[in-house]
Amino acid sequence: MEMFNTIKMFLFGGIDVFIYALFVAMALSYLSALASAFITKQFSATKGLLVLLKKILIFLIVIAGAVIDNMFNLNFVLRNAVIIICVLNEFGGMISNLDDAGVSVPGILKNFIETAKTSAEGTDIPGGGNNNTV
Repeated sequence: MEMFNTIKMFLFGGIDVFIYALFVAMALSYLSALASAFITKQFSATKGLLVLLKKILIFLIVIAGAVIDNMFNLNFVLRNAVIIICVLNEFGGMISNLDDAGVSVPGILKNFIETAKTSAEGTDIPGGGNNNTV
């Protein structure tokens, strides 16, 4: 068990509210993509698995941020920034999926996430945005 905790700490910088938020954002984005695909009759099992794989691969980006943080003793500033950008991308994807499904999303929420996402990043992160159509 001690070895597992050491690996978890090295790879992710531990499991904290940031990791939980990313997991929840990914789950909501994926579920909204599934729902949207069923509602719009565009469901594809292959696309669904690819989107799920992209979500899993996002954790590689988090691991890279945590490893770099460890190398330069940055106290998880980089890891947390990476996670925040990923969370915003996932919520942006969720809103896009809800729009596609015909669900009315409050404009203030759309605007907040888009503004936060734009100010937090200069590039896209794989699996984020509206690439979540299943």
